[in-house]
Amino acid sequence: MGTQNRFWRTFLATALAALLLFLPSGSVLAQDSNPTAYTDLSGHSGEAEIRSLLDAGILEIEPDGKFHPDQPFTRLSFLPPLARMSRLNSATPTYPAAIPFTDVPVSNYAYPDLQRILQTALYPDRFFRGIAEGTTLKPDLSLTVAEGLALIVRSRGWVHGVQLPGSSPFADVSSDHWAFPEIFAAYEHGLLSTDMVDPDTPLARWQGAVYLSRALGQEPQKTIYISLAQYDWSLYLAEGAFVIATLPQLSGQAGMETPVGEYTVLSKSDVTTMSGADYVVPNVRWCLFFIGRTYAIHGNWWKPDGFFGQDPSKNGSHGCVGLIQPLEGDEGKPGEKGRDDAKILYDWAPVGTLIVITTDLLRDQFHSRP
Repeated sequence: MGTQNRFWRTFLATALAALLLFLPSGSVLAQDSNPTAYTDLSGHSGEAEIRSLLDAGILEIEPDGKFHPDQPFTRLSFLPPLARMSRLNSATPTYPAAIPFTDVPVSNYAYPDLQRILQTALYPDRFFRGIAEGTTLKPDLSLTVAEGLALIVRSRGWVHGVQLPGSSPFADVSSDHWAFPEIFAAYEHGLLSTDMVDPDTPLARWQGAVYLSRALGQEPQKTIYISLAQYDWSLYLAEGAFVIATLPQLSGQAGMETPVGEYTVLSKSDVTTMSGADYVVPNVRWCLFFIGRTYAIHGNWWKPDGFFGQDPSKNGSHGCVGLIQPLEGDEGKPGEKGRDDAKILYDWAPVGTLIVITTDLLRDQFHSRP
C-alpha cells in the first residue's frame, strides 16, 4: 500500500510541474499568484502614478493581470476611473433608464459608471460636449488627449474662474480649439508640463493615468447652486460637476427677492443677530455672507420646516436664503432637534466658495443620488 501511495504522489507532482511549465504567463494561475499588481509596468513611464491609482482604488486589475499602458483609453473605459476619482462609486442610480446614449447597452461593464455620471452631473449635456454626438457616444472609439483632459477638468469644475489668455501658450492647440478652455485649465492645474499637447492623438492608458493621478491630488471646485425656479426652490452642493447633496431652501418673498447672480462666500459666522426695519432675530446660526453683511445663506429656526422647498412668495425671507436650523428651545419647532441643514452647508463650504443663484429649473438637469 505504501509503494502505491508513493507512486501516485510522484505521478501527480510530475503532472502538475508539466502543467505549470506549459501554462501561458497570462493564465488564471499566473494571475492568482500576484492578484494585486500589474505585471507589465516595470520601468514604464507613469509606473508610479499607475500604481498609486491602483492603491487608491481608482484603477482595477484587468482580467489578464496587465495594465496595457501603451494601448489607448476608449471613451467608455475612461469613465470608471473618472467616476471613482469623483467618489461616485457609492452612488446608487435612481432611474435605470437614464442613459441617453443608444450605443451603450445595459450589459456593458461601464454602464453603471456612465449612469452615475449622468445622474449626478448637474449639466450632463455640458459634461459630454464635444465628445458625445446627440444620442451617440461611440464607446469603443479611442479617447483623444483633448477629450480626456476635458472630462477630467469638467469633473473637477476647474474651468470656472480660469482667466483665459489672449493667445494660446501651446504650440499645437489654437485658442479656438473646442477644448482650449479645458486644456488651459489642465495646464494651470499642473496636469500638463509642456507646450506640446497632441490634442487629437489617442490618449495612451499610461498618459491618462498620469493626468488622473495629478488631478486626484487636488480638490474639486466647490459650488453652491441655488434655484429660485418654481417647483424647485432647492440648494445644491456640488463638487466639480457632481451634486453631492440637495437641501430645501427658503428664499426672498415677493418684493424682497433674493438677488440672482454669481457670488462667493465672503465671510462666515457661526451665530449672529439679524435685524432690519421691522425685525430683530437672535441666534441666527451658520451664516455664509455673500453680499457684505446684508445677504447670507443661514439657518432659519423661526419658520416651520414645511416652508422650505416651497413657494417663498408669501412666506419667504427678506432676501436671504434660509435653511432648516433646529435649536433647543426654539419656538415653533418642538421635538425637532436632529436636522440641521444649515450646519451641513456651513461645515462644507469654506470662504471663497462659489455661489450661483439662478432662475433655472436645476432639478430637471439631473437625477441626484439618494
